[in-house]
Amino acid sequence: MDELQTDDRSDSENPNEVLANGFASFLLMPTIGIRRAFSVRGWDAATPTPLQILTIASEFGVGYETVLNHMSLMLRDLSAAKKADLEKIKPKRIRKDLLGDNDFTGLTILDSNQQAHSVELEVGYGLAVPKGTLLDGNFLNAKDTFPGFDLYRAVKRGLMTIKNSNWTVELRIAPAKFVGPAQYRYLEDPDE
Repeated sequence: MDELQTDDRSDSENPNEVLANGFASFLLMPTIGIRRAFSVRGWDAATPTPLQILTIASEFGVGYETVLNHMSLMLRDLSAAKKADLEKIKPKRIRKDLLGDNDFTGLTILDSNQQAHSVELEVGYGLAVPKGTLLDGNFLNAKDTFPGFDLYRAVKRGLMTIKNSNWTVELRIAPAKFVGPAQYRYLEDPDE
C-alpha cells in the first residue's frame, strides 16, 4: 500500500519536475518559434514592451509570466533586470492601460503576424483582432475598438472560425472554469 506524505519541496528542487517543466516549455514555445514571432513583427526580444509579451503569449497560448520566464531562464534572450521590470506589470494592468476599465477576465491579442491555427478562450475573455477580420459564429459580442483592432467579448461556449487576409483561426470558447470531460468543453449548451 502506498503511503501518502506531504511533500514541501518546491518544484525547482526536484530534478524530475525541472526536466518536465523544461520539456513542456520547449514543446509549447520552441526557440525558433519565439524568435520568429519577435522577428516578423520587427520587435527586439531583448527589450520587449508588456504589450508585446502579451501578444506573444496569446500566439503561443501560454501566460504572460510563462513567456517572461522562458525567454529569461531558458532562451536567455531577456536579461534578469528586464524580466524583473516586466514582471511588475501584470496583464490586468496592460488591459486597463490599453482598454480602460473593462470587465474582461483575460485578453487574447491576435495581430496580423500571428501563426496559431487555433485559439482557446473562456467565456468572459476579450479577443482583439485586426480590423476587418471576419467572424463566422455568434459566440462573441463586439465591445470596442482600439487603434488597428476590433475588440470582442466571449459570451457563450462553442466553436467558430475567424479569418482575415493573413490567417484563418479556429476559435474555441469554453465556459469559465469548466469542469468535466474535455470532449464536452466547447459543445453548445442548449440552455444558453
